[in-house]
Amino acid sequence: MHRTIGYLSKRFVQIRPGEGRKVWLTFLYFFLVITAYYVIKPVSRSLVLDDLGSRLVPYADLLCAILMGPIVTSFARAVDRIAKPRLVTLSFLSVAAAMLVFWRLLNLAQPWVSGAFYVWVNIFSVLVVTLFWLVANDLYRPREAKRLFGFIGSGGILGGIAGSSIAAVGAQVIGTPNLLVLSAVLLIACWALVQRLWRYLPEPALGAGETLAVRRAETFLSHPGGFFRLIFQTRYLLLLVGVVGLSKVVSSLIYYQFNPFIEQHFASVDAKTTFTSLFFGAINVVAFVIQFFWTSWVLRWWGLLAALWILPCGLLLGGSALFIAPLFWIAASTELYDHALNYSMHNTAKEMLYLPIDRSIRYKVKPFIDMVVFRFGKGLAAILGILLLDMMQMTPRGLSLVTLPLIGLWLVIAFHARREYTAAIRTTLRDRAAPAASPPREEGDLVGSLLTSRPPQEKLSLLAKLVTADGAPERARALLRQLAHHEGAMEPDARLTELTDLNELETIIHDRLTPSAWRHQAIAQLGRLDHQEAFDYLCGMVIVEKDASLRYEALRSLVKMRARSRSLQVPRAQLRRQVEHEVNEYERIAQVARVYQQQHPGPLSADDPVAALLRVLMEEALEQIFRLLVLLYRPEDISLIYDQLRAPDTHLRADAVELLDNLIDPQMRAILLPVFDEDRFLADGRLESPRTAYTADVAYRVLQDAIWNHHYWLSVTTLCAVGRLGLKDLHQELEKASRHSVPLVAVAAQFALHLTTLT
Repeated sequence: MHRTIGYLSKRFVQIRPGEGRKVWLTFLYFFLVITAYYVIKPVSRSLVLDDLGSRLVPYADLLCAILMGPIVTSFARAVDRIAKPRLVTLSFLSVAAAMLVFWRLLNLAQPWVSGAFYVWVNIFSVLVVTLFWLVANDLYRPREAKRLFGFIGSGGILGGIAGSSIAAVGAQVIGTPNLLVLSAVLLIACWALVQRLWRYLPEPALGAGETLAVRRAETFLSHPGGFFRLIFQTRYLLLLVGVVGLSKVVSSLIYYQFNPFIEQHFASVDAKTTFTSLFFGAINVVAFVIQFFWTSWVLRWWGLLAALWILPCGLLLGGSALFIAPLFWIAASTELYDHALNYSMHNTAKEMLYLPIDRSIRYKVKPFIDMVVFRFGKGLAAILGILLLDMMQMTPRGLSLVTLPLIGLWLVIAFHARREYTAAIRTTLRDRAAPAASPPREEGDLVGSLLTSRPPQEKLSLLAKLVTADGAPERARALLRQLAHHEGAMEPDARLTELTDLNELETIIHDRLTPSAWRHQAIAQLGRLDHQEAFDYLCGMVIVEKDASLRYEALRSLVKMRARSRSLQVPRAQLRRQVEHEVNEYERIAQVARVYQQQHPGPLSADDPVAALLRVLMEEALEQIFRLLVLLYRPEDISLIYDQLRAPDTHLRADAVELLDNLIDPQMRAILLPVFDEDRFLADGRLESPRTAYTADVAYRVLQDAIWNHHYWLSVTTLCAVGRLGLKDLHQELEKASRHSVPLVAVAAQFALHLTTLT
């Protein structure tokens, strides 16, 4: 069994080294919290239906919404005045004590006790879940949350299944009232887990000189006037309020819409109880499957907007079907879909919307939205339910006339909320990336980091270090001369700087006998002609040219032209395909690096010249990818992302990847996933260890493909790596390469053959 769980966690959950204990503790915390809730949820439902009746349920929900105000006020004052760890401790002890008080009161067998318990359980569910997500949002950053919240949220769904099962069996074994004692014990276990989780709080979450013991968080009650001005003046916060409020209103109306069908189809109380128990069990099973297997997948491949839209789109379909044909199975399917998505994917997506909010503001906003707005939405739905169902005797079909327009509004608000989420990450990244005193960039300098040309001396010096370390001075000098010639290490032609005729420049670029330096110079000169014909020619060159160095120069010239003139028409479809080509080129270099690391006898030294060369080639390939993205998306955003991916701060790099993930479309996300999915930019710059060792055949094919690649620097580096490793199995391949039509590759192969004789 443990092997099955291990396989599933590796296959569907991407837990990085060093994260395991924190993730599993958070998973267990959520599991126990929801288990404690679902142990008492059936108790509250059965008691209120038995003592008050289903007709009064909307009134009880309305009372919950009314009471939520003073309760949130008390909670917010506590957040304002009590350190976070102590607040969590007091909260868990308080709800456990309240559970024991109701355990004693239930012996009175009074209807008011059942009603009070129903109201308290609703408030309890909001309080403990809000506490959980406050702790979770402190523990994880946006990129980690997108990868892990799906798995962590599945712990809560499993808790729902476990709690419902415990309640069903426990009611017969220990009696319904005693289930409250069991729930209190589970809450104490949750408190113990949180005490361990505080050890994993990221350092950046604390300010200078702060500790957990002294930290205080202001709430909206600290400055209520300023808080509500903040809400109404901040578009993102208003949209977040809209998403949470509308989702609760629609969910409650669908719940009220389903109740009459239950009353019609199940006559006795036992039949209703049996069906409701099975229905809750089915909801949690479906929610678990969605959360564990699909939530992270949707977020990674389709993005946050898809995760926010899946629930309302399905409810729009279900509500429309119910309006056309008011049948029991349609109402039941719509209710099941609503709860299953609300407990899983939609809840995870909603929690992600809080992550870009500044931590000081989040502690004010989140309790207000999760408690006040959430319950206000349920209270508004309760008022509508009382008016439409109890007073006006409206049919369930008629409620669709109210829910469908609200769902349409929900979709619009969710779309804008996702856009503002991206804008919030962009703003945060800019504020953290640049010192406050830094002057703003000029319009033409928005992509400056992608305009500069990487000098060839870095690669040439690394190769010189490699070949001189391995002897063969004659062959080494020949190889260095060939590479210097290939890189255009000669004086530029002064006549080209004055040449403006497109046809003449194209002729020079096409002539393979023209010195490489002059061909590069002609490309750069073509990039100074700011007209569409020159731009189209360079785009075509980027797509069809096999020589990586010429593509490099052409793409750099395109970025310069794009920075000067936004009116140039970009061939998007063709460039998108070229992004895929450059990603494949990046992966090919990375594969050679993995093979080299795997075949190397012992650990690589920090100054290994082959590894250093491969890193430089990967950096150049990454530059090519981002230059193409500059042509396809907002240049200033792509430049900001590229700059911060090279920052020393891990959190800046994580936010940069998250911003890129929200700017690109699903198709581009699928193309770029091989580059960004393995968190390469969150590492310390060393070559990553291969997750699975290559077989001899696979390693052979990787090196063979690289040797015959049109990227001559990759060919030369791979040949030197083969020679340095002394791979005899590739001797025949080296013999063939020594007769290569390109002199540079032939000389490198001859040098590699010499190295193999020395090992």
